[in-house]
Amino acid sequence: MSDNTPEQDGTGKPPRRSGALTGAAALLALVLGKLKLIGGLLLSGLKLFKLGQLGGTVVTLAVSAAFYASRYGAAFGIGLVLLILLHELGHGYMAKRLGLNVSAPIFIPGFGALILLKDQNLTTWQHTLVGAGGPLFGLAGALGCYALAQSGLLPEGAGLLTALAFFTAQINLFNLIPVFGLDGDRITASLDRNRLTWALVFVIGIAVALGGAGTGAWLVIITVLLGVKLVTRWKAGVASAEGAGEAMGTAGFPLGEGEGTPSATPGMNGLASEPEQWRALALYLALAFGLAYLAAHASRHVLPA
Repeated sequence: MSDNTPEQDGTGKPPRRSGALTGAAALLALVLGKLKLIGGLLLSGLKLFKLGQLGGTVVTLAVSAAFYASRYGAAFGIGLVLLILLHELGHGYMAKRLGLNVSAPIFIPGFGALILLKDQNLTTWQHTLVGAGGPLFGLAGALGCYALAQSGLLPEGAGLLTALAFFTAQINLFNLIPVFGLDGDRITASLDRNRLTWALVFVIGIAVALGGAGTGAWLVIITVLLGVKLVTRWKAGVASAEGAGEAMGTAGFPLGEGEGTPSATPGMNGLASEPEQWRALALYLALAFGLAYLAAHASRHVLPA
């Protein structure tokens, strides 16, 4: 047990807070680890009451919808939960296309949702495809909402649809953070150091081009953590390190093994081929640009000038 007295350096002064980013990263990892525990408890409870997978999805979806509706209104709450479900279905669809076994979605009120990926021995390319499924479907859902809002077909619901498009884009952009077993970690698992460098350069370009409009701090965080990941790869002297974990989460909360932190074992299931690496890079950048561009446009109608 320790007291609250700050440590002293050689000058007798407290050290500067140079580890703020490290502390924030550790906090995020801790939160993701706790969410894994919550998800496990929910699944255990659903098994206890013998609701089955579909019944568990319906019950937890309804509870989450009620949670969001109590804070943001019924229409927004229901719409948000359905868009979160679409993100989860994206992961599930990609997993099924690869012949992998996944559970039905389980919602965690206030935190998103998850599906359990029962197959553990995935290649880096399989991690990339399963990880990209959620943001890809999420982007499609956000685009659909925004297009419908701008079409003039539902003038009374245009504001709601634009808000849903904006927040969905933000949620899925958060998912592209390339660490802690998040979707971005899985997608970039296929990239070697050179292509990871290209990813960093292009994300910086996207951030500069959009000027941060409507994207909040996500592009900055993605840029910083891509840089950290790149430096780690170079120092470790490995070409690729794959993200591991047994659960894919929505709204930026995949619940991976090891208390939410990804495996750093290089080439554990084989490195991605050259064409797969280029496809993974193109996929990651397309998702980053699409989500950031949509968030920037939708923000003009949602955020105060």
